[in-house]
Amino acid sequence: MFGQTTNAEAADLLVDPGGAGDYVGIQEAIDAASDGDRVLVAPGTYPGGVDLRGKDIVLISTSGPSVTEINSQDTPHESTILATSGEPLSAMVSGFTLTRGHGTQNRWALGNAWSGAGIYVLDSALTVHNCRFVQNLARHSGQSIGGGLVVIDGEVNVTESLFVGNLGYYGGGAIAALASEVLVEDSTFRGNIGARGGAIFVAEGSDVIVHSSVFESNEASWGGTFYVMDSALMVTSSRVSGSSALMDGGVLFVKGAEVLLDDVLSDSSAAGRDGGHIRVATGGSVTVTASQLTDGLALGGGAVAMRGEAASFTAAGVVFGGNSAVDGGDLWVFDGVASLNNITSLSATASVAGSVLWLGDGATVTALNTIAYRPDGPFALFTEDGASLSWRWSLLYGQTGAPTGGALGELGGDGLLFVDPLLADPEAHPPDVRLLEGSPAIDAGEPTELDTDGSRADLGATGGQDPWLP
Repeated sequence: MFGQTTNAEAADLLVDPGGAGDYVGIQEAIDAASDGDRVLVAPGTYPGGVDLRGKDIVLISTSGPSVTEINSQDTPHESTILATSGEPLSAMVSGFTLTRGHGTQNRWALGNAWSGAGIYVLDSALTVHNCRFVQNLARHSGQSIGGGLVVIDGEVNVTESLFVGNLGYYGGGAIAALASEVLVEDSTFRGNIGARGGAIFVAEGSDVIVHSSVFESNEASWGGTFYVMDSALMVTSSRVSGSSALMDGGVLFVKGAEVLLDDVLSDSSAAGRDGGHIRVATGGSVTVTASQLTDGLALGGGAVAMRGEAASFTAAGVVFGGNSAVDGGDLWVFDGVASLNNITSLSATASVAGSVLWLGDGATVTALNTIAYRPDGPFALFTEDGASLSWRWSLLYGQTGAPTGGALGELGGDGLLFVDPLLADPEAHPPDVRLLEGSPAIDAGEPTELDTDGSRADLGATGGQDPWLP
């Protein structure tokens, strides 16, 4: 998106607060730098409001973030670092703790805001490496976003960084993206808070990719970790734990957006209303593959809740374990379309109806090659009048209540089994749902469906083309 410039005579400019370098302040070194230069910063605490001035430079600490800090405590209406003058993606900030920023005034669709308390990027690009964003607070107005970092009409890569205790009042406690491209890799997000997206807020046509990252104890009203609206998000090879939402979507809230979760382990999340892990709203589309959603808690949909026109959810090779709700221990679909292929559901609980699935009158759900093991509640599968459920080539075993309820009659279809699937260790944490030798679920899938080795598909999350692998 943003170009790169080079300087054949690049220089190193040393900043040392004790006077042992070329400059005592970061800003004066940046002002003197040319494209291609490095600004090397010695250990110390430096004031915030650092402006990169549109230059293609590397701003890097000499000894790392544990001893090098940019602190905006004395500049209450500034971000710690700003990139607003067309910086290219090759411009880099590396090796700092960025703390006590309060954001830069900006205007977006919802009005005036103070956003990007840690780093503010506007119409520019930036690479952020090995930085710690700690207690940055974007809170001066109800529309403030991006406690750690905001990207508006820009492009940012974040690698090997830590976001702890940041606040984005409207959304994005750690990161907010508006009409931007953001890549996050090998980073950790802990204890961040935002009304929408405790960790990451994605809106206005943004495209965000998260890979190999960890999210712990982030909080929001909607989307405890992620909130995605009219945009796209892909999360791969990542772990989420202890995420919570006061309202909907303990981990993820999606509206008018496309989301892919692949090789994601999400555990111990909760929502005050619907979707202990995931809430899909109007126009939202979520696909989950080769993942685990465990120990989710909500009123509707301990793992997943869907409500809204044109909402869709697809899961393949997914383990649902120990999720609990009033209705729909694993999945609550008021309306929308859901496709479940090679799912293993373990000990799902519903106190009223649908320990595995609850379907409202506008719901259409297809389950194929699925195992539901020991669901706990009055009815394992529950549908209201007008709902459509296809349950084929699947296994239901050990339920405490009736297998079906509501408008759903007795199960009768191709390839149904009601025997112990012989799982390796369903009580482990995380559960091991591999099929033991002699399991009746081996090669018991729909005859035209294949496993990755070319044999007939097994039932459950370890079968099919997108298997969960322990």
